[in-house]
Amino acid sequence: MSVQFKFLPRKNPQDITAPEKFYAAAIANVETDLDNLAELISYQCAVTEADCYAVLMSLEHNIVSELKEGRIVKLGRLDNF
Repeated sequence: MSVQFKFLPRKNPQDITAPEKFYAAAIANVETDLDNLAELISYQCAVTEADCYAVLMSLEHNIVSELKEGRIVKLGRLDNF
């Protein structure tokens, strides 16, 4: 599978009179969901798919809850929310 890109023009916010520059942006063409992630994770460890799904659902619930409280949620290499 290859990654597809599109090129988007961006203005310099510090100098709006400067000419636009073009930056590559990856195009996402396929989605995955919690069900699929749970299945993939279960193949990589000794935990069942149902257990993986439960943990992912709990993670989602707690991220939303923490964001509602105004907290920054740090997820390592996934970055921060």
